[in-house]
Amino acid sequence: MTDITLGESRWMYVEGHPYKEAALVVRNMIDVWSKNGIVLLNVSPRADGVINQEQRAILKQIGDWLQVNGEAVYESRPHTIFGYGPAKASDGSHGGQSSKIHYTAKDVRFTVSKDKKALYAFFLGKPKAGKRIQMRSIGGYHRNIPPGKIKNVRLLGTDVAVNWELTPETLYLTFPETKYNDLAQVFKFELE
Repeated sequence: MTDITLGESRWMYVEGHPYKEAALVVRNMIDVWSKNGIVLLNVSPRADGVINQEQRAILKQIGDWLQVNGEAVYESRPHTIFGYGPAKASDGSHGGQSSKIHYTAKDVRFTVSKDKKALYAFFLGKPKAGKRIQMRSIGGYHRNIPPGKIKNVRLLGTDVAVNWELTPETLYLTFPETKYNDLAQVFKFELE
């Protein structure tokens, strides 16, 4: 279980204390989920029990994101590889997922549907439309998805076509021309 707080570093309500951006909270949660973890999300009400507007706004953004991408989270399972990328938590830190982790579109996390008919790739930053990337960790004969196993790839929450190519060595994915959300993008690989 990993504890994540909406506050920058506090676990209780403090007047004027800064909060994390919703993008960081969602990305931290994705990082935990991809490792088969459970998130304990801390919300800090005032002494009278009221949750202030700043925290409500963060929770609303998280809820809106889950409305679109929830299938990649709810009842999902960890993939054999949790993900890859340069972002990582600092050693010896206390207090849950740090507010100092900087995620980019090079940071990718994975989950798998319960029936194993879908692999989800979470990009923890905003990708550049039209850019073609190589995903060695999920493509190729000696990887997790053999050639011929992928039926389709789509970006959750959109109807745009996603160009992809699975070769014996790797998988190539081209980020489609579309409006990306500010939190995290989820690509669904539909499997046979």
